[in-house]
Amino acid sequence: MKFHQDKATSHTSKSTPVFLEKMKNDRVIAYVPFQHIPVMSPDVSPMDCFAFILLTRALSKLILTRIYELWKVVEVEWKSIPFEILRKALLSWKSRCRLIAQKNGYQTEHFKK
Repeated sequence: MKFHQDKATSHTSKSTPVFLEKMKNDRVIAYVPFQHIPVMSPDVSPMDCFAFILLTRALSKLILTRIYELWKVVEVEWKSIPFEILRKALLSWKSRCRLIAQKNGYQTEHFKK
């Protein structure tokens, strides 16, 4: 598994890389280094564009008290996403990246309509 995030200030704090290194060592979860994340490009990740929305909707209905509960729910919800939705999101990625480049890295939601 490889963890990807944007450059939000909460993700670039001094403690975040320490936490990510611990996750990498303890749980074998790799991550994309900050210097490899495009600046001002929140729309570049397919996960940000569709999957997190679906997962957030499912998780917002629940009250979880244990981390393993969270992982289990995420796993179940992820497996319930129809393959065609995943396929469409990935196929749209190339045109999304072009639009991001045209808009100098700024968000693209209001340009898609």
